[in-house]
Formats: sequence, C-alpha cells, structure tokens
Amino acid sequence: MTTIKELSEELSVLNMKLVAGYMGVDKTVDYITILELPEKTGRFKTRGLVLSTFQSFRDVEEIKDHMIWLKSLGIAGIGFHTAHYKSVPDELIHWANEADLPLFSIPSDVPYHRILDIFNEMENKDLNLRTYEVYRINDKLMESVSLKKDSGYILNLVGNYIKETVILLDAYLKIKGVWKKPTFSQEDMDALTASLTSKYKKNILQTRFFKRQTKLLISSSNTSDDLALQVMPISANGKFYGYLIVNTSVMDNIYVQEVVKSGLRAIAMSAQSRSESEDHYKMRDFKRFEAVLEGRFDEVSPKAFHTTLSDLKYCVRADFTSDHDLDYVFQSLSDTFLSKSSESLLWIYNGTLIAFMDSEADLKKLSDALAFHSDAVMGVSARFKQPTLYDLQLMNEQAEIALAHGREREEAYVSWSAMGIEKVTRSIGDMELFRALDTDILGPIIDYDNEKNGHLLETLECCLKHFFNLKAASESLYVHSNTVKYRLKQITRLLKLDIRHPSHFALLVMAFEIHHSKHEN
Repeated sequence: MTTIKELSEELSVLNMKLVAGYMGVDKTVDYITILELPEKTGRFKTRGLVLSTFQSFRDVEEIKDHMIWLKSLGIAGIGFHTAHYKSVPDELIHWANEADLPLFSIPSDVPYHRILDIFNEMENKDLNLRTYEVYRINDKLMESVSLKKDSGYILNLVGNYIKETVILLDAYLKIKGVWKKPTFSQEDMDALTASLTSKYKKNILQTRFFKRQTKLLISSSNTSDDLALQVMPISANGKFYGYLIVNTSVMDNIYVQEVVKSGLRAIAMSAQSRSESEDHYKMRDFKRFEAVLEGRFDEVSPKAFHTTLSDLKYCVRADFTSDHDLDYVFQSLSDTFLSKSSESLLWIYNGTLIAFMDSEADLKKLSDALAFHSDAVMGVSARFKQPTLYDLQLMNEQAEIALAHGREREEAYVSWSAMGIEKVTRSIGDMELFRALDTDILGPIIDYDNEKNGHLLETLECCLKHFFNLKAASESLYVHSNTVKYRLKQITRLLKLDIRHPSHFALLVMAFEIHHSKHEN
C-alpha cells in the first residue's frame, strides 16, 4: 500500500511538491485518476489521488466546492496541475490545510503519465496491465484536447482500445466519425449509420432532451443477431455537442467504461473550446437582430453582423403555456443553433422563442424538437431568398401572425404560406380604420339574431363556406333549401349588399375572420 508521504518522496524527482494537507500524509493511495470537467459522478472512489488542471471550472470558488465534495467521498489527495493556473491559489492551500487534505503542486511541463509511471512502479506487485493502459489512453485523450486535435483523432483512440463499433454524431445527427472493427464491412456500417439517422432518429433525440443514456436494439437484415448499442449524450457546461454510440457488448468491462467516459469528456472539451469564440460572435448578433425587429435600422449595418444574413430563409416564433417549458426548450436547443456548422440562430425575445433558420433541414430539426412538447405552438414565415435587413423585420411579422393564428386555432404548427385570408384580417384587424369592420358590416344581422333569436349570421357564414351552393348549405344547417333562400333574402335586405358579388363576398369573409378573432381573444 502506497501512502501520500511515500508517493511525495518519489514524485519529488518531477519537482512535484506537497503544498498543503501535511497532516494527511499517512493516507493510502489505491489509484490515480484525472478530472477535467466540473462533474460530480460516481466514478470517484475512496483512497484515490485526483489530478486536474481545473481549466474548465469557472473560478476558484467552484474548484474549492469540488474539492470539498471529493473529500466527502474519501479521496486521499489532489494534484493541482499548473498548466492553466500558474500556481496553486492561496485560498485552496489554506482550505486544504484546514481540511487535512494533501494537495500537490504539479509543474506545468509534467505530463500525467509520468506521475502514473512512478505510481505504477511503486505499486508494481499489484500492477494491472490493463489499468496502466487505461491511464495512458486517458492521458493521451486529455493531451489531444490541449493539442487541439479533432474529434476524429479522439474517436480513433477510443476505438483502437475497445476494438468495437464507435460512432460519433454531431448535434444535428450528422456523422462526424466512425471506428469499425475489420470484421464489420463498410456496407454494413453504411447501412447502420443510415438507420440510426432515420429509423432510430427519435430514439436518439430522446437521449439529448431527457439528458440520459439510451439503449438501442438494431435489427440486422444480414444476420439473425440484433445489434445492441448504447447512445451517450456529449455535453459540457450546459451545452450539447452530439452523441457517442458504442456497442454495448463491451460496456460491461470497467476498463472500457473508463476509456469511453474519458473519450466523452475529451470530445466535449474539444467541442467546447472550438465553439466558444463562434458563440461569442453569434450572441452579439442577437442585439443587432432585435434592433432590426423593432425598426431601429439606423443603429445597425448589414456589415456589422457576424451571421450571413442572405443565407437566412425562415423566421420562427414559438410559444409555450409556461415559462418553465420555454426555458427548458431554449436550454436544450440553443447550443445546437449556435453551432459553427450553421448560420441558424435561436434565442428568447419578448417572452417567446425566436429563430432564424438557414435551411429547411434546420427548420425540420426545430419542428421535430418542439413536437416533444404538447403545449408548443410554432409560427413560421414564408421562405425568403437572400433577405435584406428590412426583410428580417417582415419575416418576423409573418411568423408572429402565424403564431397568433396557431394559438387561437389550437394548431401546433402554422406556416404563413399555408394561411388564407387570415393573413389580411390579422394584419388589418389592429388598424384603427378597420377595427370595427366586422360590426360595421355584420352588425344588422347580429342585432336581428339577438332580437328575434334568429340564425342569419350562421346561415350567411355557412353559405360563404359553400360558395352559395344552397343544397350543401341546407344540408349543413339541417334545414330545407327554401329556408336558406328566405334567410338570404333577409340578409341581403338588412346588409344592403349584393352578397354574391366577388368584392362583397371577400369583404364578408374578412368580416367573419375579424369577428371570430375578437371572440377567440
């Protein structure tokens, strides 16, 4: 059994120093592990030495909070690598001394595997070769992040170790990388990836929105055996980056589990590093978009946008019955549309979700995501080609009108292009000149029905719907056609309009739309 004191003496050759927690030097160390993300998971056991640069932590206070949690688990000590912080913060040294938790300072030029080499030499009689391999792989995985290697490189490290199928999908369900064993043909792999992104698409999306791993059983057309896969979400600091899919046949092995977990962390850290600068520019665009939507065109110039405005094709407005659902969906989706691979944007504006989409594919992704929420209502603008700054405001107005129409008709998805005369009535209904259009035109027959308990309003609307086909109207109203004729004569007399004239026909339809809109509101 190796103690902190013994380990400290051996590690001195690397210029590693014990800077705090001297009262705990008699604690034993059973293993060494690496921590780089601020996660509190069950993989940490008692009597371990935890190494970290703490690069992904917000500040010293969050690091201290994590150290307190590690101590509560029975961790033997912590190694603070100075690759990110130039020295161990005094506040942490003070706390470690009070907590009697040994705290090492690791020089910035010392790689983790050198520490692991020394520890494994000390534990030689109990050394497990596979454990040593895992440590080396994990070290390479973390090193790949600092060297800014792409996700394909990381995927190969994982695949070469576990020797089983590994697939990496981005947040859009696009294939970013594949590792297959030699016995698995390219034809079979192509069929598998095509199946995952089509037939099993909804199952995979659930992994993201429910923030948990999912198991898939894939039917094989070539063999009698089904393929079992485990789908794991890739995320960091509340942002989602994609999915790692691994053959479950190897996931019972604790060494494979450790390598896969480290691979997930490495891919997440790599993706986070690449996206941070891109996110910064896109988030600054939000304020510029809002200025345009509010008509403050003098405050912005098309050249000031990081987003390529001419690539945008649709505006979407979405609403929910509760702010909680709105916030949840936004948190789930925002990172997807901040992705470097897309010009699409999404944020919260005036209490609703707003998005500008650069493709039909992104529009469908958003629609599919909202389909999981039964209370969501989505309004979509017409498709624009190379919109100008002024077109963006028009796109938003169309999406707002479509959203309002969806709310009133209790329809989950409404497109401006699919709307009829409602486009006009919803636009003019708020104008002072036309606000009373319905009562100005329909008022006489509304008054008649109220006084006489009549059915003239109902009859006129039914006849308009059936284009004055008396047979169809009478059947719909469950009255004789002569009754419909008589009522139409009364309506014509009261309204003083030729109700069959094309111009008056359109006017009456508009009046009914405004009338219903008022009552629904």
